[in-house]
Amino acid sequence: MISISFLAASTIKVSLIVGSALLVAALLRKQSAAVRHWVLSVAIVCAVVVPLLQLVVPSWHLRSNTWSAPSQVAIARDDRVALNADSPNVSVAVRAAESNAVQPQGWELARMATAGRLLGQIWMAGLAISLGVLLVGLTRLAWLASRSRRVLRGRWVELVEDIVSEYGLRRPVLLLQSNHQSLLVTWGLFQPKVILPAAAGDWPDDRIRVVLAHELAHIRRRDWLVQMTAELLRSVYWFNPLVWMVCTRLRLESEHACDDAVLNRGVERLDSGSALAGGVITQPKRTKNADPVYPASLAESGIEGRVELKARIDTSGAVTAIEVLTSPHPELANAAVEAVNQWQYTPTLLNGVPVEPEIEIAVTFSVEP
Repeated sequence: MISISFLAASTIKVSLIVGSALLVAALLRKQSAAVRHWVLSVAIVCAVVVPLLQLVVPSWHLRSNTWSAPSQVAIARDDRVALNADSPNVSVAVRAAESNAVQPQGWELARMATAGRLLGQIWMAGLAISLGVLLVGLTRLAWLASRSRRVLRGRWVELVEDIVSEYGLRRPVLLLQSNHQSLLVTWGLFQPKVILPAAAGDWPDDRIRVVLAHELAHIRRRDWLVQMTAELLRSVYWFNPLVWMVCTRLRLESEHACDDAVLNRGVERLDSGSALAGGVITQPKRTKNADPVYPASLAESGIEGRVELKARIDTSGAVTAIEVLTSPHPELANAAVEAVNQWQYTPTLLNGVPVEPEIEIAVTFSVEP
């Protein structure tokens, strides 16, 4: 079993790695989602590798200390012999003090051992549960794939072949359609699978093209491998909130990066959003409203107009990253931002996973006659 001291030391290292990556990703908010995803991916790999190196590196330091120890021990013995020759009583007292100082009490050792065993058992239980949940999810995916219909010909296959050629993919992609009305998932490494929902049969070509481009972008970027590595890391450090945060952020940046890949193919953002709707995205709904306060001085002067904002809804439904697009007056913009900042939405779900969509909001200020 892994010792508690090793687990504690590796937890500190992993926390520093993923915490730094989250900070860097936040500083790179103006960069592309692909760049932020790359930073988080590198951190995930380092967080997996560094604790493993910890098993090897300490032995090098111990060996170095062993070579330098004899001379120090010899000096200590010589001093002790000289002291013993002149005043033996003093020498005996020093030895007794040293012996009592370095040896812990028996009850302390027993308590530490009991606490260590208990913590180890709790960690093992959490690890087993986390790995069990992951295994159940993978088993369910395999079961769904086995019950899905394989698409071998038709317009969908032609679209997949075109996008695969454009992306430069060399791995064979298996296209499936399930009986589930809204399930859309991509998984696998060597023979990746794209499972389309039953509702995809009613989608127009534009919608299916965008959806396939998004899912195949995941395959090109090998997102499934990175995400599985992150899930294994989360299973080991299930008690570490920073690891949970980096795994969630990794998934979000993966979705944003694939959206960017779709948009770079020349698809308009509105078309992309419409194509991903229809059972794939659970749209946000406003649950808390706050009316803007009309500045009295502007109302008396008859200054009115429409303030247009762009904002992001985070995974909890809170409105963040508010940006003013147009405004007839700075005070109206401030009033609109202050009100919208208090709004609350239901989380937006993409295939059951919380995402952070960008929305445009219009706030109208009008002086009533």
